[in-house]
Amino acid sequence: MSRGGTPSAEVDESRYQARMEPRVEKWKARAALPDLPWNLRTYAESRVRGIRRPLSERVARCNVRGVMLRCACRGRRTMKWYGCRQHMVCSSCARARARRMTRRITEGLSAAVARAERGRRLVLITLTLRHSGDVAQDRKDLSDGWRGLYKALRRRGLAFDYAGVVEVTPGEDGLGHVHMHIVALWPWISFKMVRDLWLAACPRSERITFVGKRRDGRRSTAKSAAKYIGKYVSKGVQSADFTPELRADVLAAMYQARMVFTSQGFWQPFEPKCTSCNTRRFCAIFRWHGNAAFIPGPVVDDDDAGAEQLEIGLANPNERAGPGCS
Repeated sequence: MSRGGTPSAEVDESRYQARMEPRVEKWKARAALPDLPWNLRTYAESRVRGIRRPLSERVARCNVRGVMLRCACRGRRTMKWYGCRQHMVCSSCARARARRMTRRITEGLSAAVARAERGRRLVLITLTLRHSGDVAQDRKDLSDGWRGLYKALRRRGLAFDYAGVVEVTPGEDGLGHVHMHIVALWPWISFKMVRDLWLAACPRSERITFVGKRRDGRRSTAKSAAKYIGKYVSKGVQSADFTPELRADVLAAMYQARMVFTSQGFWQPFEPKCTSCNTRRFCAIFRWHGNAAFIPGPVVDDDDAGAEQLEIGLANPNERAGPGCS
């Protein structure tokens, strides 16, 4: 089976590199500091090389390398392939990320519903604003606005659990339109108060939309709400209505941006266990290249949360990686 991938959409590489040049200059200036320790200097230099790598080269290495995992099942070896993590242009990584995040959001919402106070209900929220043509600035304004609204409600004793996704569409002018889709365990709040607080937090906003029921008239469940969010997790810039120039602008604007955001303590811990023997899986071979023959066995998709946890090395998904953590 051949590995590796190709970008599912054409990107203007020269425009992308031009948009990323300020970041390159920042890391080059940091690497040139005379008193910088050698390890930080090496990191800064590697960041410069990484940013300058063409997107097509990154996607071409998708699913080429990986690790082999073992468990208590006798003779069983499974593969965890490394993706390119360019989910906005790589269809393989987009599908894997959508499956992985939908499952994790479902677990987080289910736990939030179980511990929620009486009177809370799952509500779907959409946030939009008048787009300026600067995708990065629009995303920042929307994120700051939502953060300001949440803090204002929390000061009033109305904190709640939520999970949200940032989406970018071409818009009518083709310059990029940023909006957010959020699922929240919403308490009863006067809509007038919410509207006033939202417009104060995000003056450029056009509206804030609430949907309390599904199309069939029933209330949203954790599974249906996570499915709604997961639909937008998989969306990137692959659709035909994006131009190569707009794709480059969106990719540069979303570089290292948090596309999926949640309330504190939302993610649920998990263990990388085998579904057959229910024992923890470990790395059997720590490096794998696709041009070698491997032991036949079931293939683990890139959306395997357990294998990803094994790479991250954190027992608590809400915990920040400290010094020494990879």
